[in-house]
Amino acid sequence: MKMNVHITHQISIQPPFETTWIDNPIAYTEPYVRAIDPDFKAYMSAGEARRLGKVLKRALAVSLRCLQESQDTPIDAVITGTGLGSIESTESFLTELCQNGEQLLKPTPFMQSTHNTIGSLVAISTKNHGYNATYAHKSISFQSALYDAWLQFKLRTIQTALVGAHDGLTEAHYELLNQIDYLGSPVVGSEVAMATILSGQDTPQTLPPPMCVVSGIKLLYKPTFEQVQQAVQNMVGEFKPTDAVMMGVNGNPQNDAMYQPYRQTLFANVPCLQYKHVFGECYSAPAMAFYATAHLLQKGNVPAHFVLESLNGALTNVQRILLFEYSTDGNCSIILMGKP
Repeated sequence: MKMNVHITHQISIQPPFETTWIDNPIAYTEPYVRAIDPDFKAYMSAGEARRLGKVLKRALAVSLRCLQESQDTPIDAVITGTGLGSIESTESFLTELCQNGEQLLKPTPFMQSTHNTIGSLVAISTKNHGYNATYAHKSISFQSALYDAWLQFKLRTIQTALVGAHDGLTEAHYELLNQIDYLGSPVVGSEVAMATILSGQDTPQTLPPPMCVVSGIKLLYKPTFEQVQQAVQNMVGEFKPTDAVMMGVNGNPQNDAMYQPYRQTLFANVPCLQYKHVFGECYSAPAMAFYATAHLLQKGNVPAHFVLESLNGALTNVQRILLFEYSTDGNCSIILMGKP
């Protein structure tokens, strides 16, 4: 089975709704960077923008941008991945709770603090009454949402899906991540809002042509080397000269050590790519690997700054890219994407 990727957009530490990051990404030296927000007035009223937290505004804006380009194609499912949910609203409510002694609390931050508020807001704003699910599984939240869409397409219960991944990063939570050495250098702590419109075998004609296709997904928990090797071989078969592997390395020795055995053996003869040096690190960062891969496959070329330890510079005529994520909490995901 194949899943078509028609549209994908992002709000991150790179310019929103643009692809200048492919050749000229913004470079950061500070360890913690907040997302570059678009003009929200183009996607919601001023009153609505005042009521919503940053994560919700970004999720709604990036989703509406995708839907605008879909030529009003009906969306059968809204599936969301988020590691922290509306963390800013949660912190705001808890801080007020402590400071005011449970008196005179504002209800809005509390109502917006649950993880499923994001997917609910998108569905309500677009009058979508179809399948709606949210996955909150730390660094594998987006992959879980994507896998859900894959299964729904395989069962032919839906024809189209809006899949998103949204996470903010407050200063307080950044400090906590720093204390447990979650972040590495030179990768920065960042924020992400990404949405994509997918279709299955019965693709509506109103959608634009696919940018790329997803032809395999596998999620594993604390797998052995042999299990990862078997999963990759079952999905990819033999690697070709035009293949590449996108990895979640971030400069943290503890994180990058998870990838080293595979780089030295299973992927020894395949160009290995990185993306977190461009988009930063957060629980929804794997969604940016998906987003970046879709655009790189559409373009067909991979600039040299994405290639790890490159001796040959940029890659040309890339046909397939394997997304390989292995987090320190034991979650491993393998996703195969290729040209249509």
